[in-house]
Amino acid sequence: MVNKFKEKKNNNNKELKEGKTQNLKLLKNFFTTKRNKMIFVVSFVCFLILVPVVLDKIYNKKQIVLVKEDEIDVSDEKSSPNKDEKKSKNSQQTKEDKNTKEIGTKITDVSNTKLITPLTNGTVLITTTNSFIKIDKNNKKSTKAIPKEYGNLVLATYMSDLSYVFFITDKNTMYSYSPKVDKFEKQKIKQVLNYKNIKALSSYLTYIYTLEGDKIKRFARIEGGFDEPVIWYEGTSFSKTTSCSIDGDIYIANNKKINIFSHKNLTDKKLPNNVKIDEVFANENSNLFWVLDKQNKTITGYNKKTLSAEKTIRDDILNRVKKIAVQKNAIILSTDTSIYRIPIR
Repeated sequence: MVNKFKEKKNNNNKELKEGKTQNLKLLKNFFTTKRNKMIFVVSFVCFLILVPVVLDKIYNKKQIVLVKEDEIDVSDEKSSPNKDEKKSKNSQQTKEDKNTKEIGTKITDVSNTKLITPLTNGTVLITTTNSFIKIDKNNKKSTKAIPKEYGNLVLATYMSDLSYVFFITDKNTMYSYSPKVDKFEKQKIKQVLNYKNIKALSSYLTYIYTLEGDKIKRFARIEGGFDEPVIWYEGTSFSKTTSCSIDGDIYIANNKKINIFSHKNLTDKKLPNNVKIDEVFANENSNLFWVLDKQNKTITGYNKKTLSAEKTIRDDILNRVKKIAVQKNAIILSTDTSIYRIPIR
């Protein structure tokens, strides 16, 4: 019995050996031909190439990548022969825009601004066609409506000596407003007013000045109003005047140029020809007067004695500005819909 088991085991081992030998012979025969060798080499190389690709795809499927639309470059270099030229233009435009980017801070939304008046403690008074708006240094706003029976405000000036705003309405009547006591008063004036003939209204000390036709008229203060005017200056057309400011001398933005009157005499000094003047602001507290040039998007402070430019502010807002005023360290300006503050550095 034991012998039979041994014999059977030996027969199994013999069969395994014969099987291995036969497989080795087949494998040997496979590699004996060049064709079969090439097939093996190519298959092996393909295996080495495909394995990393398959693994990479499997890995990437597990990741979610979010790409913003504006970060995708879909330009075709072959279809853009002027690409370098466009880059050059864009680079040049970027350099030009560095000096005109918006640096102003919006204070509030206000429309139809007629006058901006810096008051004490950083407060600004905004005069519109139908209201007075006080904005403090923390941008807190309070509004005083102009009574409807007065009509719409068309011209206004702030008289700092009395702390009053004097204004003319489209009913050709003059009123005053006191921001201190928040009160209106009707003013009598010894001249028939026609606001359509008045190109600018300004004040100095206790006098009011109007620019009408080719004349500058001065009205002296009397109790409850103003006396008959005297002709302070005559001889220059003010039909294209857009702004007037007085600090002892009179600065007038007239037909995109500056007229400066000192003791009734028109100065012969001029600003550079490339300056297009839309608004002017001056007061006694500064040795500069300020000029708005909307075309060049600048506000420039000029020395009152030498007329040399000492400070220039550039801002994209400035081509939309209607009125300007200067505080100690900032310029306050208005557009059609908003009030902005630009720091003076």
